[in-house]
Amino acid sequence: GVGPVTIRPVVMLALDQEVPGQLGAFTRCLADEAINILVQYSDHDHHLVIVTDPARHEDARHVAAEWTTRSQRSG
Repeated sequence: GVGPVTIRPVVMLALDQEVPGQLGAFTRCLADEAINILVQYSDHDHHLVIVTDPARHEDARHVAAEWTTRSQRSG
């Protein structure tokens, strides 16, 4: 009874759980680049998992990589 399955690439990153507003700040970065989130959830290892429009997946990966680099420098 399950319909067709679509497999999509995901973007994963770790947010600093001790800093309030991390999810909002990261998603604002995606919004600033006009990247829509189709699905967002967390895994059991505290990673944020994002599915975006497939046409913007590489852009989303780039934003996540910049976010991670910035977070590591400031942390």
